Amino acid sequence: MTTAKKTTPTLTGVPETLLGTVMSKAADAISPSPILRDTWAAEILTKVDYDFSRLGVSGWLQAWAVVRSRDFDRWTSEFLDLHAHSPNGATVVHLACGLDTRALRLRRYFSRMALRWIDIDLPDVVKMRRELVPDPLTDTDSKPCEGSTYELRASSATERGWYLDIPADRPTVIVIEGLSMYLAEEEMRGLVRGLVDHFGQGHHGHLIFDATNSFVMAAQGWLNPVAKSGSKLNWWCDNPLLIEAWAEDLTLREELLLSGRPLMKQWSWKVRLQYAIAASLPWVYHFHRMMRFSF
Repeated sequence: MTTAKKTTPTLTGVPETLLGTVMSKAADAISPSPILRDTWAAEILTKVDYDFSRLGVSGWLQAWAVVRSRDFDRWTSEFLDLHAHSPNGATVVHLACGLDTRALRLRRYFSRMALRWIDIDLPDVVKMRRELVPDPLTDTDSKPCEGSTYELRASSATERGWYLDIPADRPTVIVIEGLSMYLAEEEMRGLVRGLVDHFGQGHHGHLIFDATNSFVMAAQGWLNPVAKSGSKLNWWCDNPLLIEAWAEDLTLREELLLSGRPLMKQWSWKVRLQYAIAASLPWVYHFHRMMRFSF
């Protein structure tokens, strides 16, 4: 019996940090009380030849990735439920998807509505993803609705106009997870404005993304995935209401802070203690925020 050849990542810098994220979700999946239940992440881990201890992602860092994805799944689901009977269906644009399996975790929606789902990341990441992550339209027992499509495309978030060929013909939810802090402010501002201007042409939409605060920016050398991958954090957000001015009709609908979340009760006492300490310090309490905007 031959052993299947494993994929050896060649990612460096910011793209390498996605390996710490998938490891966090895999650890959650095999835990006694999983939060995200991402069994695909656990399977991906068995197919990759990589020293996952290299990035130093454990404890509170693992909790961070898992809880964030759980909340982003919920917000995406709520948007799709809201537009389940839209005449043209709905679109999900997942930017900087990495090896995240959201399209698989939410694959039930492909059989409930005409769903256009587009996952986007850099060429090297997309190549690796094609080797490791199943297509949600084939990895299912349910028949997709007529008009449901899935596309994985290679592009940089900062490449001008990469979204212009995506039809703005239906309600659209845009998910940007774990990317904003690596962009320069002018890049993030331009990205948000361009996406809202394009997809807001006569249709309701949501923009979901996360950001770190100025404290994290100053202390980034202590963040293992950032330091050990040779990455650099560039943009921070201390007041999400200021983002509303970046694009017409952009409105903050909900903000979640990672510290003090009820979901943290499911983690070990060490992780709970770390977040309890964070919740007691104002500049740390706001270290990470998840935001949902409408447009």
